[in-house]
Amino acid sequence: MSDSSAPIQKRDPDLPCHEAHPGFDCKKSNLLNIRAIEDLLNPKVRFINRQIGSGTRLLLDHLLMNDGIDPLDINSYLQEEFTHSAVANAILAGKADVGIGVKNIALENGLGFVPLKDEIFFIAMHKTMVSQSEASKLIRKIRGYSSDTPRYKAVSLNRQVKEWL
Repeated sequence: MSDSSAPIQKRDPDLPCHEAHPGFDCKKSNLLNIRAIEDLLNPKVRFINRQIGSGTRLLLDHLLMNDGIDPLDINSYLQEEFTHSAVANAILAGKADVGIGVKNIALENGLGFVPLKDEIFFIAMHKTMVSQSEASKLIRKIRGYSSDTPRYKAVSLNRQVKEWL
């Protein structure tokens, strides 16, 4: 009998579940011409961030680190909101020029959107679990929720990670 609590090993499958589309929310006119992360370094740009620990904040911090950008060089980097809608509202209210968010919220609020990077979310499980019916039910349920949630898109689960990379 296998131990399902065993640590995930490299050969265990990671199955893609859904994707999300994070990026920069801005006014449609985008007068400050925000097109990339480097544009946030313009001292005229007032930025609104998500709170520490949010997925979009983690992605932004990762991309900043990869590009060698000190977050504190971004004007108002420490100004935070706790939801994507709150970021959009701050921009609409003129409190910020640009903020980290997701595409569907920007579009719902009549804002412009500059995509950063599509994210694919995976579910990892021990290889012995993949063929169990409970695993299939879980994956179908996740895909169903992804299809029903506006900011996510269900991704085919018939392929394993190595076929995606």
